Amino acid sequence: MIRNKTLSPTAPLPGVAASSPFTTMSRILLPLLLALLLVSCGHKEVVYREASLADSARVKQALRAHYQKWRGTPYRPGGMSPAGVDCSGFIQLTYSQLFGLNPGRSTKDQLNHGRSVRRGDLRPGDLLFFRTGLFDRHVGIYFDDGLFVHASATKGVTVSNLKLAYWDRTFSTARRF
Repeated sequence: MIRNKTLSPTAPLPGVAASSPFTTMSRILLPLLLALLLVSCGHKEVVYREASLADSARVKQALRAHYQKWRGTPYRPGGMSPAGVDCSGFIQLTYSQLFGLNPGRSTKDQLNHGRSVRRGDLRPGDLLFFRTGLFDRHVGIYFDDGLFVHASATKGVTVSNLKLAYWDRTFSTARRF
């Protein structure tokens, strides 16, 4: 009489010893790999991470939507939340959330990332640095047509015009990632 043989998940594979390293490893790794696959399929990634900094139209779209979320958020030294944010914190949050990049937390750190860009060659997403005092620096993100987004000490998160006398006079340099 011929019996119908079925393999159980815990039975050793034909031709493989019951306690071989292969069966032990497969019993451990297979469930882990399946769990990882299930978790990664359900992971929701931020939509704007797809916005490459080289794609100006996508960067502008991402910055516009991000600005609408943060618009009017008050300035708070050391702040990193909708309750209050400072200029370098806003840059770090924006670059992290939109582009998956970490430019550093302080203006000084951010000034050391990327490469220098001439003022006439600005593209959306470039970081703009200003010398607002003897030792003070300010940073914003270039949007387009002379406009940039930043966390202002007086207006909170806002859009300003690089062509205005104050920003024109205090502009120091620009960096691109």
